[in-house]
Amino acid sequence: MPFMYNILPHTNNINEEHLTILKTNILESPNTTNMKLTTLTRSILILGILLTATQTYSQQLISGSVIDTEGKNIVFASIIENNTSFGTTTNEKGIFTLNINKFPTTVTISSPYHKQKTITLGKKHKMTIVLQREERKISSVE
Repeated sequence: MPFMYNILPHTNNINEEHLTILKTNILESPNTTNMKLTTLTRSILILGILLTATQTYSQQLISGSVIDTEGKNIVFASIIENNTSFGTTTNEKGIFTLNINKFPTTVTISSPYHKQKTITLGKKHKMTIVLQREERKISSVE
């Protein structure tokens, strides 16, 4: 029993009470608790990664461009999937990409000075959307 003697250097005799204290301290040591926490943390982390991967793979990517009737790119047009929080805008070249939940879906495209357009998408992943200009009359200010 030299190992236990080194742990309890203040005693020459190790009795049952010392052994009970030793067992309790070893079984309830902070390292054991930390290992349990680490295992729980690892499990939660793995579960989170799996759920994120499932969510990512369940989405579909669509892309395309938005132009006007003259073929000019419409910059910063909004493309929003209806009944979701998914949306994007076109870049300076009129190009967009958007993750959607599933097909078929409906998206709404809008831009200032153009008529809003709502379209239903089947399995088409690449598209060109044409928006018509909307004539707005400005009333005079007196």
